[in-house]
Amino acid sequence: PPLSRMARIVVRDKDHEACFERAQSMWHHLQVLNDAQDKRVRLRGPMPCPIARVAGYHRWQIELIAPPPDAASALQRLLTAMRNERLLVSDAKTAVDVDPVDLL
Repeated sequence: PPLSRMARIVVRDKDHEACFERAQSMWHHLQVLNDAQDKRVRLRGPMPCPIARVAGYHRWQIELIAPPPDAASALQRLLTAMRNERLLVSDAKTAVDVDPVDLL
């Protein structure tokens, strides 16, 4: 079984520039909070999703990968910190998928 845990944040917007800026801002906040937690989670992105546009919405993603031994708790602490700061809200423009089945 996989030892690491992963979360994927997908930012969607009809305006490409706004979508990228939102993903970039979210990545920056994730980096700051991750540094405060001893860099336990590896951040990848922001990068365009493999299918970069769906139904008129541009899509950018950020991947969070947490290694053992405390993979689940490290990932949960980082996502909870983002949510508590009101920087991460799962809504029509942002989707959070923990342990995604596919990355499309």
